[in-house]
Amino acid sequence: MNVIKAGFFHLLGLCLVSGIVIVNEVQAAPVPLTVTEAFADFNTRRLTLTGTGFVVPTVVKLVGSQTVLPVFSLTPTVLVVNLPISLIPGDYVVTVTAGGKIVTNFMTLGLLGQIGPQGPIGPEGPQGTQGIQGLVGPAGLQGIAGTQGIQGDTGPQGAQGIQGIQGPAGVVTDAGANTKGGTSALANIVGGQNNSGFGSSALGSNQNGSRNSAFGEGSLGGTINGWDNSAFGFRALSNNSASRNTALGWGAGENYTTGGVNIAIGNPGVAGESNTIRIGDAFAPGGPTASHTAVFIAGINGNDLSATGAAVVVNPDGQLGTGALLEGPAGPQGEPGPAGPTGADGAPGADGADGAQGPAGPQGDQGVAGPAGADGSPGANGAQGLAGPQGPQGEQGLIGPSGPAGADV
Repeated sequence: MNVIKAGFFHLLGLCLVSGIVIVNEVQAAPVPLTVTEAFADFNTRRLTLTGTGFVVPTVVKLVGSQTVLPVFSLTPTVLVVNLPISLIPGDYVVTVTAGGKIVTNFMTLGLLGQIGPQGPIGPEGPQGTQGIQGLVGPAGLQGIAGTQGIQGDTGPQGAQGIQGIQGPAGVVTDAGANTKGGTSALANIVGGQNNSGFGSSALGSNQNGSRNSAFGEGSLGGTINGWDNSAFGFRALSNNSASRNTALGWGAGENYTTGGVNIAIGNPGVAGESNTIRIGDAFAPGGPTASHTAVFIAGINGNDLSATGAAVVVNPDGQLGTGALLEGPAGPQGEPGPAGPTGADGAPGADGADGAQGPAGPQGDQGVAGPAGADGSPGANGAQGLAGPQGPQGEQGLIGPSGPAGADV
């Protein structure tokens, strides 16, 4: 950094300052154009002027060469201009022109000299005015917790609190091994044993039925003497009075009344039926809805029972059964496809097994008589036939030759 020792026209500066004071007593005067301090940096090639009255445009010239120094930055009190590359340290007269005013300054532009000795300490200045209140500092760290204080005396006994609401009925098992939980569950049991009813009114009408299991509001609510029933779900088997029924799901088996040995899974059942299994198409809130459109059961696909099993058929109501499959009518014959290329001759196949003898064909035409065959061996004598009717008398035959003489007896 280079320092410029600036010599100013002090008399002119004093007059300007005095003029400002006098005018201020009368009216606000325009800011004068002054240069009070200057610094030059030959490394960055810039000259910084401090003063007042710098406006746009402000022109700085070196008197003699009339070189205009380009403005680098400008504020009303600080003006920075660029120094020419060819400028060397020395004494120069610099003019500053701004707002119709001109100030001429004699400046010595030189390299930075050595720092001089420290001057004497000046007298203490007057007490400054009170500064504004500073911002509140951040909160301090949490202090260390103090030691535990001495325990105070026990306070007086508080007032008795109001009684709480009645809790739900708990699980109860009676002498007949009947277990219930819920309002009115198994409420009318008389002689029945080993029943389980959980849910409002579950098995609520049962008196003498045994070994029934009901889980869900209203489940098995209509049975009185039924036995071995199992109902799981809201109103499952709610109207049934028979025995050995099983229902699983919302409203499952709700339509069953007197029928027994039924199984209903997600299905309301049909009143009066027995020995029937129904799965799917469960009740929905507001009425029955056929909601199932697909069935997936493991262990069927890939288990070929065609050699010993029977075909399974489904009727329009969804009932399963077995029977022969009816063959539908043949469809129309399709258009012949284009002839494929001739394949290579295959290897001769092995002789097939003799087929079963077919049925006898119709009688063929009389064939040409073949050559006489060899005499066959005499056949066995047939059974004596019945005597035929007496034939007519034949003609007298010729006398045959005499036979040989017989042997003496």
